Amino acid sequence: MAELVIRDVAPSDIEALAQIYDHYIATSTALFLDELVGHEVISAKVRQLAAPDRFLVAERDGAVLGYAASGAYRPRPLYDVRELSVYLAPQAAGQGVGRALYAALIDALDRAGVHSLVGVVALPNPASEALHRSLGFDHVGTMRELGRKFGRRIDCSYWQRINPLPH
Repeated sequence: MAELVIRDVAPSDIEALAQIYDHYIATSTALFLDELVGHEVISAKVRQLAAPDRFLVAERDGAVLGYAASGAYRPRPLYDVRELSVYLAPQAAGQGVGRALYAALIDALDRAGVHSLVGVVALPNPASEALHRSLGFDHVGTMRELGRKFGRRIDCSYWQRINPLPH
């Protein structure tokens, strides 16, 4: 199997990433959306990307397998926290791609001096909760019935990681 490459996003990735995003809208509770807006959302994220945020892409043999990105937790300037997300193409699940992407994103944000990282997990999702736990996040709470999709109410767990590097 060819080597997994993790790199910064490029405009040429938008179509593949939009398909991944739309897959999650159509098939999961990970995104509280009901219209396929992947191209619009991914294009805006790429266009508006600014430090300290990062948008990383995983590829193998030239095929885009997923991405991990950070963004504002809240739009106020004195928050020193970034919210993280990771999404994979269906064929990349269970191969360690999500872990590699998330770890690379965390490392980049740590080195940039971001103090706090937050992950939000729509429940149930034991794999995502295990990923957060394994990468040093602490479960800091669960909020009940934040969303509604596929005819049911959805709880979300919140995970936080404090940067261990001196800054």
